[in-house]
Amino acid sequence: MSDDGDEPEEEGAVGYARPPKKHQFKPGVSGNRGGRPKKNKLAKGSLPSDIQIAERIFSESRRPITIRENGELVTLSTIDAIMRAMAAAGLKGSTRAQANYANLVRASEKAMVDAWNATIDSVMEYRRRWWDEIERCTQRGKPIPDPVPHPDEIFLDHERRMVRYNGPLDAAQKAGWDSQFALARSAREEAKECERTIRAELRKSGDQRQDGYIGILIEDMAYGLLSVAHVERMFPKPEVRRAPGFDIDEWRRSSRMDELCSREGRARFIETERVRLRTKFDEEDPESIA
Repeated sequence: MSDDGDEPEEEGAVGYARPPKKHQFKPGVSGNRGGRPKKNKLAKGSLPSDIQIAERIFSESRRPITIRENGELVTLSTIDAIMRAMAAAGLKGSTRAQANYANLVRASEKAMVDAWNATIDSVMEYRRRWWDEIERCTQRGKPIPDPVPHPDEIFLDHERRMVRYNGPLDAAQKAGWDSQFALARSAREEAKECERTIRAELRKSGDQRQDGYIGILIEDMAYGLLSVAHVERMFPKPEVRRAPGFDIDEWRRSSRMDELCSREGRARFIETERVRLRTKFDEEDPESIA
């Protein structure tokens, strides 16, 4: 026993703060194998940007919701529902709703006017630039440029505040239009060749004339003229679409383009052309076609 009365500690003794040897941490080995917990801090750049926030707000404003209006369920966008609720509150006498709604209308009108004025400036600058270039090339005897869109094919509709393009918008569309014109030229030449062949058959006599072959050629001509009509009613030529006051939508309506957009319409066109061609050749030689 020691002088101060404490008993000597026995080697391997177990007690408070003295776990058994087999449960003690070994030297150089951490007791937290998973490592120190990371601090709960937002990583740099984890907050959404202004653009991302704006995109989320815009997306939410377009989210469809269902409301009851005049006793019926109506589905519309969130922003439309809010605007209707604000207008309804204003009509019921809410001065705050009336003021907010009037302010929104004025701000919207100003934004639309500003946007339209900016569009006018952009279109007019584009047109002036190309008109000046075309004039310069004309005076110097150089090849006349053919920009896409062509300045004479751009129309400003101030009433509806929209830009109307009477021709192709880019090089890809222009290539598509040109291919359609080439298709129409080819179909027209094939129809002329069929007509020449028919006239050659009509000049034959007796057993040499093949009336059945003439009928086949007339059928081919009718289908070829259908291709020509489709292109001519859908794609106005440059000299047509660049005329002052030209409206491509009105032009397509007046050309009865919609008649060729259905199977029944195309069938009627082919039958009409078939009858017209048979009548035409019958008048030239009544005995040619049975």
